[in-house]
Amino acid sequence: MQLKIMPKKKRLSAGRVPLILFLCQMISALDVPLDLVQPPTITQQSPKDYIIDPRENIVIQCEAKGKPPPSFSWTRNGTHFDIDKDPLVTMKAGSGTLVINILSEGKAETYEGVYQCTARNERGAAISNNIVVRPSRSPLWTKEKLEPITLRSGQSLVLPCRPPIGLPPAIIFWMDNCKF
Repeated sequence: MQLKIMPKKKRLSAGRVPLILFLCQMISALDVPLDLVQPPTITQQSPKDYIIDPRENIVIQCEAKGKPPPSFSWTRNGTHFDIDKDPLVTMKAGSGTLVINILSEGKAETYEGVYQCTARNERGAAISNNIVVRPSRSPLWTKEKLEPITLRSGQSLVLPCRPPIGLPPAIIFWMDNCKF
């Protein structure tokens, strides 16, 4: 590549001369190293409000990329969560995803809380959203004994429905002779 520097005829104050640069040959390729060091970025994470099924293992997702690959750590309710101290908790290899094996002997309520994942390498750190983990609390319907009611065609009827409060909220639908 050649670079020509041509002085402009006009002089500026204090004896300085402005220069105009001309690029005489176009740049056809630019070498960029493929091993650029990059700070981590979170690529996948569990939802902010994460309602879990207490009959299944808990999986709290945290995936990140970076060069070099990041290491992962977690906080629970604002303090360091040491997964090595809990035999029911493991982290998936190559990721920060936590798997909590509550099926073997744990209870989902034990792991309720606010979780946050940090992915870190030599260039920096990335932090996930706060992930609020709450077990679903299946509502128990009260037993009501309803007596059959006979109506004439055209008469109206009000059917009471008092669903119990649960997490997540119940979805109510009606069936007629086992059909929607």
